[in-house]
Amino acid sequence: MSNETKIGLLAVIAVAMLVWGFKFLKGKNILSSSNYLYAQYDNVDQLSPSSPVLINGFQIGIVSDIYFKDDMQGLEVELDINKGVKVPKNAVANIVS
Repeated sequence: MSNETKIGLLAVIAVAMLVWGFKFLKGKNILSSSNYLYAQYDNVDQLSPSSPVLINGFQIGIVSDIYFKDDMQGLEVELDINKGVKVPKNAVANIVS
């Protein structure tokens, strides 16, 4: 194997580790699958992306994004929930500090 091939392989591995580490520090694991749920709020005072999503004190996911709805009348929160967690259709998401 030539030196150029070794350096190229090392560079690809280094970039992959950098991307994985950046996502890991943001609270996202790119190696696991998950479900996305959406909640609508009028006010999201202390909520931010990467905040934990808890059920009875147990973390089941994170907040992945917060953005305005299309009509600019409220905010929509995207929740990244772990794959094995079953959330009922009538579940209510409360913001608690």
